[in-house]
Order: sequence, then C-alpha cells, then structure tokens
Amino acid sequence: MRDLGIAYILCCCQLFGVAGLHRLYLGQRRMGLWYLLTWGFFGFGFLYDLVTLPAQVDEFNRKALPPTQLTPLLGGGLDPRSLQSKLIHQAQSQGGRLTPLQVAGALGVGIEDAERELDTLAKGGHANIEVDEEGVIFYDFPGLRLSLSPQE
Repeated sequence: MRDLGIAYILCCCQLFGVAGLHRLYLGQRRMGLWYLLTWGFFGFGFLYDLVTLPAQVDEFNRKALPPTQLTPLLGGGLDPRSLQSKLIHQAQSQGGRLTPLQVAGALGVGIEDAERELDTLAKGGHANIEVDEEGVIFYDFPGLRLSLSPQE
C-alpha cells in the first residue's frame, strides 16, 4: 500500500532537481526514468501529476490488494444499499458461490444488471468465473469461502 502524502513529497522533489521519484514509488519504472531524464517532461508532467496523483495512488493500491481480499468491499466504502454491497452479502450467505440468476432473484434486479456487477467484481480480481458440467456459470468468491471456514 502506498501513501498519498509520501507520493506528494516525492513528487515535489522535482522542485529540487530530482524528478520522477513518485513514479518510481508507484511502481512505474519506465515513466520514472523518463521523468528523471527529461525533468518531468520539462515540468508539464509535474503539473499533470499534481492533479492526478490521488488517482494514481488509488490505482496502485487497488492492484496491490490480493485478489481474494474483500475487506475493503465488506468493511466499508460501499453504500449498504448499493447493488454491489447487497451482492457481496448474498455471496456470503451462499457460501461464496453465486449465479447471475440467483442474484437477480434474490435482489430483485434484472439478470443483465446482476451479470454486470458480478463481472465487475470478477474483473477486479474478487471473484472467479467457473462453468459446471451442465454449463451453468458460477461466480466464486474465494475470499468469502475462506472467511466462512472454521478457524484452526
């Protein structure tokens, strides 16, 4: 996880002649090297990054989370009334496996909306898409299955 304050401090190092440290901090090695060689694209990159740095840090932190870590989704940040929040709680109650049809029926939404939200969670690395022998598509949430298993 990366801290926005540290990223801003490293970004401001450009004012003292060393550009790109914030890009290196965020794992963007090539861009960091370009910033070092061109003094942050002659200062324009610095201005751009002052505006976009929060989004860059959020993107890095999102990618740094293990795919099965759903605590940010379950622990807050979501409106409890949102479809995604309800979907996650539905998955929790179903042992971590859902079909779009189950979601649509349980939450009273269209199948397309259910599939869209399930796909969003799968693309974010929070669910795996599986097909059983009969061709039924399941969305498996390993992080929820693990949290349901008894503690040893």
